Order: sequence, then C-alpha cells, then structure tokens
Amino acid sequence: MPAEPSKKKTNYLNRSKKYYSEEKYKEVLIEFKNVLQIDPKYAEGYYQMALTYLKLQQPWQAYGSLLKTVELDPDRLDAQIAIGEILLIAHRIDASLKKAHLDMKRKGPGAAIDEYCVVLKDRSDDPDLYLRVGLAHLFNNEPLLGEESLKKALQLKPEIVKTRMALAGYYLKAKKYANARELVNKLIKKHPDFFAAYLVQEETARMTGDTAGAISAQRR
Repeated sequence: MPAEPSKKKTNYLNRSKKYYSEEKYKEVLIEFKNVLQIDPKYAEGYYQMALTYLKLQQPWQAYGSLLKTVELDPDRLDAQIAIGEILLIAHRIDASLKKAHLDMKRKGPGAAIDEYCVVLKDRSDDPDLYLRVGLAHLFNNEPLLGEESLKKALQLKPEIVKTRMALAGYYLKAKKYANARELVNKLIKKHPDFFAAYLVQEETARMTGDTAGAISAQRR
C-alpha cells in the first residue's frame, strides 16, 4: 500500500532536516517542494524554503516564499521581519529602517509604537519616525494605522526610496496590486538600478497573472 499523505510529509520533512545539516541545500528544496505538494497551506514549509534559498544566495525566490508564508500565516513576525531584511540587504537601505526592525525584534511592535508616539510629540515633521511607526503598526497587525503613517512619511518627504518601498510592500501584502505597481513603477523610472523594487514588481505581476511582466522583472 502507498504511504499515507501525513506519513509521506513526515518522511520528506525528516529528509529535509538531514540534508540541511549536511548543507545539501538543493536537496532540501526538493524535499520541501514535495511537502508542499501534499500540504500547500503549510506556512512553515514556505518559510523554511525561504531560509534555504537564502543559503543558496537566491533572494528573489526567498522573497516570494516569505510572502507566501505571510499570506498563509499573517501572524508570522519572523517572516515579516525577514522580508524587510531582504529589502535592506538588497539595496543597503539606511540606518533608520534598520533601527525600526531592530526595535521590533527587541521590544515587540507594540512597545516600539508606544515609544515612537512619545517622540512624535516633539518631532511631528520627521518622516523617518513616521516610517518606523508605520512599520510597527503593520507588524502589530494594524494595517490601516500602518498605511496612514507610511502615507504621512511619504507626504513629508516624497523622494525617500525606503518609504515608497515600505508602502509598496504593504500594498502587495494587502492585495492592493494596482497601488503597489504604481509606486514601484515610478520608483524604477527614477532609480532603474534599485534591485529591491524589481522584487516587488515581479511579485505584483505574478499575483495578477502577468507572467510576461514577472519574467521581465526577473531578467533585470
């Protein structure tokens, strides 16, 4: 008799752990793809695939797997932070955005929001601070407040690339694909070498069924 799906899934997971410990990352991916064929809503499988892609230095694929992780499990803070870190690595976005991610890792998004709001009383015209508040709200599962703060940051200083990317990432997660596309397309026109923008452009095209657009973004 063929093995039951749950048993096959366990076998694939066990093999993936073995291959990972042996640094056979291509084999790890094969096992996780087998797992996800059995259980396509297994968020942890997509997250582990993302970590494996990063080991193989393939940030495009890791980014897509992380987005799928968050889509299936919106409470996965580790996956959301990893998405931000990929964008940071992709174009060395500056220290203020790195600080926002560190604050949320160390204190949690709720405590970070409280701290930022106190500071905002004296720095209500600081776009970097609104950016941090917006990210913290998003990671705290408060999307409308997050979007409002990011828009305020963009209004105060429209040319800041990191703010446009943060807002585009939110729109992508919220399935507001037209908004995300508009932001990254404008960004790419001004900064054609900005790698991280193509990540969002590719995912937007993929999620809207624009295969040609996804392939075009990958080739950049």
